[in-house]
Amino acid sequence: LTSWAGVIPISPRQDTVRPICRTLADAVHVLDAIVGYDELDAAAMRAASKYIPDGGYMQFLKIDGLKGKRIGIVNGLYDVDDGKAWQTVVVTCDRAAVEWGHVAPPPIKEILETELLWKHGAVVIENLEIENLAVIQNATITGELAALAAEFKLGLNAYLSGLSYSPVRSLAEIIAFNNAHPDEEMLKQFVLGSWQQV
Repeated sequence: LTSWAGVIPISPRQDTVRPICRTLADAVHVLDAIVGYDELDAAAMRAASKYIPDGGYMQFLKIDGLKGKRIGIVNGLYDVDDGKAWQTVVVTCDRAAVEWGHVAPPPIKEILETELLWKHGAVVIENLEIENLAVIQNATITGELAALAAEFKLGLNAYLSGLSYSPVRSLAEIIAFNNAHPDEEMLKQFVLGSWQQV
């Protein structure tokens, strides 16, 4: 629905340009603004155009839109080994928020609160099982890590080479710049070793 032109890539096969907003209504407003044809990504835009309705998406935003909708909650998607995924996520977000001076976001559990879905008429099916979920989520077994590393380097190099001006033109030059300016780039605060290997 949206152009990839100008997006700093991680994986061209997986990157998606989309709104991330406070509310669904906000997301729909932003989506209406960013969908449409872009000559810099013409092939994808032509293919996606059939999914862009006349009059935009706001016409489908209804206060009772969840009524009767079936929503499945899959077991294991948010688990960690000790079973404390929520606490892990919330503590990590809180620490990051304090460090960067931001107000902490609400816990993910609240965002996915099933009672809220029920309240608005959704049929919530909990405790769904996906066979081999652990294998599917293992980025090493599935080859996702290897693919991401390769695609990230190729995609970023292509992106940088297409800029009208940039002091760096490749991932290697970015890494060299960061290593030459470790304090300004806060290298101690970020784990970059895995990306330096690509």
